[in-house]
Amino acid sequence: MAADLAFYFDFMSPYSYLAQSQIRPLAERTGAVLRYEPVPVRGLMERVGNRPTTMECQNKLAYAMQDMGRWAAHYAIPFAPGAKLRQTDAGLLLRGALAARDKDLIAPYTHLIFEALWGEGKDLSEPGLIAAVLDEAGLPGAQLMEEASDAARADELEKAADLAAEKGLFGTPSFLLGGTLYFGNDRLGFLEEALKRQAA
Repeated sequence: MAADLAFYFDFMSPYSYLAQSQIRPLAERTGAVLRYEPVPVRGLMERVGNRPTTMECQNKLAYAMQDMGRWAAHYAIPFAPGAKLRQTDAGLLLRGALAARDKDLIAPYTHLIFEALWGEGKDLSEPGLIAAVLDEAGLPGAQLMEEASDAARADELEKAADLAAEKGLFGTPSFLLGGTLYFGNDRLGFLEEALKRQAA
């Protein structure tokens, strides 16, 4: 039986961007079934008493930007966060992911949004701009943004944060393999080793 691998992410997490560039090929190499789990990381952190120290400490933020650049170079992917990043509605992007999941489009949606936001520096600060990026890639952008505006989607995100906290998560990117948690882009090696052992 193929292993169930859950990938918890928030689009405003740059380390989630790095991890998403590797998680799909990792799942393919190991035969795992990959599940995408959008979760509001700030809400999750508040629930478990965690703090966004990278945003609170300027020295740590400066280092993190260098570190992310190193990882991007290591993965041979672009890293170019846009000027409108702080104006981006993270909740809207996550609600769009929920709408995409209902249409079995969450994998392409997730990778497309991450790459547009962190790899290409595109302005996703308005629903119309997000829809245009999705439309260009052949996804139903306007429809997904319309469904993302449904108040029920916000409730879904709150429940996702509750469930993630109950499962022991405290940030993103996180991966659950069975009941075992792996946190961070830099733990993908350990995750792959565990998946290979499980498949053996």
